[in-house]
Amino acid sequence: MTQRAMIKTFPFGLYAITPQGKVLKKKDVSITPKEYSEGKDKDLKEEFKKTLEKFEIIPEEPDKSVVKQKFQTSHEFSEYMNKFCLELTKIRIKNSYSKDLEIIQLANAIEDINNTINKLYERITEWYGLHYPESLKKIGNMDKMFKILSENPERIHVSKKTGSPKTGMGADDMNTKIIQKFAESCNQLIKTREEMRADMETSMEKIVPNLSKVATPSLGSKLLSIAGSLKKLAFMSSSTVQVLGAEKALFRHLRTGAKPPKHGVILQHPLMQKASRKDRGRMARALASKIVTATKVDYFSPDKKDISKKLIKELEEKLK
Repeated sequence: MTQRAMIKTFPFGLYAITPQGKVLKKKDVSITPKEYSEGKDKDLKEEFKKTLEKFEIIPEEPDKSVVKQKFQTSHEFSEYMNKFCLELTKIRIKNSYSKDLEIIQLANAIEDINNTINKLYERITEWYGLHYPESLKKIGNMDKMFKILSENPERIHVSKKTGSPKTGMGADDMNTKIIQKFAESCNQLIKTREEMRADMETSMEKIVPNLSKVATPSLGSKLLSIAGSLKKLAFMSSSTVQVLGAEKALFRHLRTGAKPPKHGVILQHPLMQKASRKDRGRMARALASKIVTATKVDYFSPDKKDISKKLIKELEEKLK
């Protein structure tokens, strides 16, 4: 009759034990927390298992026999395992960082800045409109308004820059210096956003080159942000990627039976903008498929082989 045994793995050794607690075979090892985090214990366990062909391997059960053999007291064993687990946790926390998480933070920060700038633009438009309302239509552009007002918000200066009437229709006693400081802050925020965007694009080209080229750096970073990480995006199906960012419409479809969304944030892709309205669904499916392929190569390929040209060419042919 084949004897049953279960394998116990510890940082200090591997043991084959009977359900009654008798040690049938052992192998002394010394696994460091770093090696444990890299899965060396699993490799050693598989090697040890090959030497137990004459035994019937059964699932592990709680057992104290090994601990009693190796340590004099349970307190000594607890101290050993506490130190080991503490080091293992530190290593796993350190290894949990990846560059794509920094890209996600950059993308979210840029999005926050965009929302803030839009609100500040509305505020300064209403505010400066009390002083010189005729200039607002002439200025028009957000960046232009912040630039002009940060230089000098006085009517004479703005009139020269925009060609608006010099007289003005608003208040004459407004403190324009505070408006100038406000505009300077907004202007600085725009500069900061552009610096962050340049840094994000550089990181995208380095970490996820294929995704960056196929989806564009801006859209690629948004997809990473919604997915949560490069790993999560790489394991998503193309149908999921297709509707990322359209969760509300998707849940409305599931809840009420309304029309399902054909696309999410990938609508922002240049090729989607070129596609006719009736072809957008077909284009969205093709684009999502290529994005998934690009992401998988960036995640799984050690050398991050560049396949972007081939994918982009296939997408452009779909558009014809």
